[in-house]
Formats: sequence, structure tokens, C-alpha cells
Amino acid sequence: MRGVPEDYDNWAALGNEEWTFQKVLPYFKKAETDRDIQSDMHGSNGPIPVRRHQPETWLPAQAAFYQACLAADFPADADMNHPDSMGVGPIPMNNPTASA
Repeated sequence: MRGVPEDYDNWAALGNEEWTFQKVLPYFKKAETDRDIQSDMHGSNGPIPVRRHQPETWLPAQAAFYQACLAADFPADADMNHPDSMGVGPIPMNNPTASA
């Protein structure tokens, strides 16, 4: 899961001008193949597969937590790697259990 854009922009403001979110985003995209989301925020040809567990595979406790968050007015968030991400949803992962 990527850091929030503000963190990168703050590092750039502290003196490393090459670390703005817009400057590091192309490298995130080059590194990944997002198997769930195709957009201008995600890569599709990189060596690292990125997946999210789909709701039908969630354990009962995971599904209950998700539903409780929605009931508490947290928004659903299908893409936690998007710069405007906010809410509850599956975490993007690049481990073998996520790529099955």
C-alpha cells in the first residue's frame, strides 16, 4: 500500500524535490501489475502483482468489520492506493495469497 500523497510532498518540501507524489507515481506504476483496478493511477506491466481479497473470500470477522464501518458512516473504498482514498475496503497486497 502506498503512502499518502501529502507525505511525499512534505519530503519534497524538506529539500528532496524529486519525491513529490507526482514524481514518484510513475515508479509505483512501473513496478506493479494491478490485477483488480485499471486506471491512470495503476500499473499494468510491472513485475509486482497487486491484488485485493474480494468480498466473497473475506472471513466472517472481516465482513462484519466492513459492514460495521459502513454502518458507522465510513465510506466504502475500493482503491486504497488512489490519492483521494478514504474509507474502508480491501488492502492492496503483493503477497502470494493475494495473487491466487
